[in-house]
Amino acid sequence: MSNYDNSNQAILKKVVSDNPNAPKMRLELTINGVKHKAGLWPWTRKDGSPVNDKNGAGQYIGKIELDTYGEQVQQEGIAQAKSAMTDDFEDSSIPF
Repeated sequence: MSNYDNSNQAILKKVVSDNPNAPKMRLELTINGVKHKAGLWPWTRKDGSPVNDKNGAGQYIGKIELDTYGEQVQQEGIAQAKSAMTDDFEDSSIPF
């Protein structure tokens, strides 16, 4: 039995939002271990009519970009930890 390999996968999620400009779908894509993301909106022509597939289902379009969210959170945490290590304090403020 082979092991599951999740280094290449796609996840498509429906977005629930009160913001009318929010994407309708969100795509999370991992290719060779590198995470990407895309917000997807209904695809329309210049006249505003929807672009549908041969079965009449609406199609979605969006731009794929690197997903750096986890890296940003990690970098912010590292910066906070370094700041805490370099903060000066007086021995007299320690109660023991």
